[in-house]
Amino acid sequence: MGYVLILLILFVVIYALGYLIYKSYFYCPPIEQKQLRNKCVIITGVSRGIGEELVYEYARYNCRLILAARSIDILKNQVAQKCLSLGATQVECIQFNASTEQACIELIKKTIEYSSMATLPYLTQNGTYEQPSQIIAVSSLAGSYPLPQTTIYGTTKHAIQNFFLNLTRELRISKPYQNRVTTSVAILGLIATEQALTATDKSLHFLPADVRKTAQAIIAAGIYGQTRLFYPYRFAVIPSLYYIFSPLFKFVTRLGD
Repeated sequence: MGYVLILLILFVVIYALGYLIYKSYFYCPPIEQKQLRNKCVIITGVSRGIGEELVYEYARYNCRLILAARSIDILKNQVAQKCLSLGATQVECIQFNASTEQACIELIKKTIEYSSMATLPYLTQNGTYEQPSQIIAVSSLAGSYPLPQTTIYGTTKHAIQNFFLNLTRELRISKPYQNRVTTSVAILGLIATEQALTATDKSLHFLPADVRKTAQAIIAAGIYGQTRLFYPYRFAVIPSLYYIFSPLFKFVTRLGD
């Protein structure tokens, strides 16, 4: 019992410290309208969830939007119309189908072709030191440390995080892209999207973060060049705690046996 109490006290102290440090050093100032007005924003997976909320938030800042998702009907008839009503200056819709093996192969080929030959040069040309072009990737806390029953999901999210964190380093030391293109990875915990609430036990519905505040935090991270965003902020310390306390938990479990 004494070991468990000590672990709990250490957990609370380190958690609180980590939270305060993270809020102090990684806080992003409020976004000004002029920082995003009439900017061109491309977002994938916007027919639901955090992707949908992100486009609505960008629309409120009067951005020009290019929306991509599997369902073109939902894009045109629902999402695009709402974006225009919220203030988007222009909206284009593209079908982004990855539901079959062949579609995935074609998508990968086009991504490699356009990303290397067109996207980065375009972002570099339009980015400045004061307002660099931004690449924002959305990942999950499941990719930051091992969780049960998330082998495939967690592995893919871990790959996303490491790819973009390494890309950040490369862009910083590569002269053509230096200070012209920034990358940010949003590592999300439980967010109050319809999909997440449906899959989560009702007794835990007080835990998820507000979806609009999450979208605002992601956009701010991109604007201010924050390399890695944990949201809600309190989750920033969890991966470190896992690796610190994992051996101790195993030790305590063995004592109980």
